[in-house]
Amino acid sequence: TCFVCASDRIAVGVVRQLQDEGARIPKDFGVIGFDGVFLDQVSNPKLTTIKQPIFEMGEMLAKMLLQKIAQSGSPQGEVMLKPKLIRRQSTR
Repeated sequence: TCFVCASDRIAVGVVRQLQDEGARIPKDFGVIGFDGVFLDQVSNPKLTTIKQPIFEMGEMLAKMLLQKIAQSGSPQGEVMLKPKLIRRQSTR
């Protein structure tokens, strides 16, 4: 059984509650977060997370915004950036 959470913040809360209930992570339950910005590295146990490419996202957004301004607001299309699974101690 594994909890797949919408953010690392939620995942840390799930880990804490499971530990308060006496569960052993990852033996009894796995927990996966989403963001990979900071909390995944400081939680105990260290959190498995889906890391978003934050800096690349910011660069792309800035480029698209500047193009939109230069092109009088014309649509800029879509860009898809791949997240990465970072396996740590909260899953087996």
